[in-house]
Amino acid sequence: MLLTLPDAVVPFRLARQGVHLQGWCDVTKMHRLALSAQTVCHHQHLANEDHQINIDWSFSLYQQRYPRLTGQLTAQITVLCCRCLSPFLFDLQAETDLLLVNSADEIELADDVLLSHSEFYAMDGQTLSLATVLEDELLLALPLMPCHTVCPDNQYIDQHKPTDVTENLKTSDNPFQVLAHQKV
Repeated sequence: MLLTLPDAVVPFRLARQGVHLQGWCDVTKMHRLALSAQTVCHHQHLANEDHQINIDWSFSLYQQRYPRLTGQLTAQITVLCCRCLSPFLFDLQAETDLLLVNSADEIELADDVLLSHSEFYAMDGQTLSLATVLEDELLLALPLMPCHTVCPDNQYIDQHKPTDVTENLKTSDNPFQVLAHQKV
């Protein structure tokens, strides 16, 4: 198990060797993720210094031609609840299954079986930035509207609980009662 992941790797070499990477990365180094969360969370911090992303990735060759990156990511991040607007820890899990190609042109040349198998990830050159792939996968795994299962301190709901409607109908005055006494 690695303590920290390398910044850049050569995926063709790792795929031929069948390398398995396990490690962690600090969430605070994910700048695009932090910017995305700031927009959603009204400039609150997405993660504090204690949060980290646990990575379990394997490299292999698919059809003896394409490097394939599979595995999973787990992280705990702090997001704002869309209902009560209070921060809470969200368990983020993402499954990764990527075929790595050198350019978008290779995707157009791929056959239908290959296209239906997994997602493609176009690299810039021969090296792959693991931090960029990691951040892309986390951005895709973020919920659109994070919220508690049950909000802990929702005072509005507690103050305005609906009363029994049938009791209100029995005790309220009938506005048409006045008309019952009139003769036609």
